Amino acid sequence: FVCAQKTDSEQAGTLLFVMCKSQNDIKSNSSAFNAQLFFIMEQLCRNAGYTLVYSGVSDEKELKALVNRYSPSGAFSVSTVDEQMLSLLIDMGVPTICLNHSDPRLVSILPDNYDGIAQIVRHLARLGHKHIAYVGGINNSVNARERLAGFCASLNELMLPKIPELILEGDWTYETSFTLVKQMLSTVSSSKWPTAIVAASDMMAIGSIQAAVSLGIDVPADLSVAGFDNIELGKLCVPQITS
Repeated sequence: FVCAQKTDSEQAGTLLFVMCKSQNDIKSNSSAFNAQLFFIMEQLCRNAGYTLVYSGVSDEKELKALVNRYSPSGAFSVSTVDEQMLSLLIDMGVPTICLNHSDPRLVSILPDNYDGIAQIVRHLARLGHKHIAYVGGINNSVNARERLAGFCASLNELMLPKIPELILEGDWTYETSFTLVKQMLSTVSSSKWPTAIVAASDMMAIGSIQAAVSLGIDVPADLSVAGFDNIELGKLCVPQITS
């Protein structure tokens, strides 16, 4: 879409950046990976003559009203969007690309979730870590499922224990990660104590660090933490997170 040409006398059109309303949409979590994605895409679209419009939608009625209002040249369906909403875009003839999730009917672009997490686990194993905890994303997300699969498979590959108490289901956010990790570190037995945490997003990695610090645990001396997304905020975190 963003490579299309425009004439000097007119705008090329409008593109939609559509997400489902959730704790991971831009308005709910302004530091999320998708917010940075929108910022970069908006610049590219503007340079190509397009207007990129962000909207969080909760159902097909809201999405249909959005399409009728803007008559878009195309849409980016970002993060987990219900199959019915994608069907609506297809039925209304809106060219659509899935970003950060997938649908077999559409061009879909995702990160290498499985191997990305596996690389992190291998790195931690090389550093000598045996008990590695994991904070995942919402399980209805293909990214969350693939990252969890990569984590479990790499533990198996490296013959490291998969400890149920150390595998947590988060929702991509700082707040939930902070709560889950603090509870886990406060209750897990010494025989299962983790020396490292892998978080499925950088925001959850930052939450994990702060949870550990709140309990007087030194990061990274006593607990290593790694994330996924490489967001700018991670560079400002003290200590900086591996991502």
